[in-house]
Amino acid sequence: MARKYEEFLRSGDRSYADAAREFGVTKVTVCYYTSLLRRLPPDFVRWLGDQDDPHVLGCFRERRLRPIAGLEPDEAKQEALAGLVRDLQARDGEDDTELPDALKTLDEAFWHHPEGGLD
Repeated sequence: MARKYEEFLRSGDRSYADAAREFGVTKVTVCYYTSLLRRLPPDFVRWLGDQDDPHVLGCFRERRLRPIAGLEPDEAKQEALAGLVRDLQARDGEDDTELPDALKTLDEAFWHHPEGGLD
């Protein structure tokens, strides 16, 4: 939805209130989602935008990403996202749920450290 809000806002002289009315959400919701697009690492935003698995999308809900987007510097955001992935990996298999393949490779794609890991 964040991309739809962003496209709507860029397609003319439109405000967050205009977007909220158009999509039937609050102005705050539009603000939160567009802020995530601007403040999270671009590679992560692209990766997440390419996902269509509801389990993956559920792992990275707006409420979970909002505190991470507010961190400074960018390295703190990356470490927080990597920590979130580690937490999800640690819970893999609990409650008869399996971690989607996309998450299993996320840390390799974005936060692989030459020293051999995230830690």
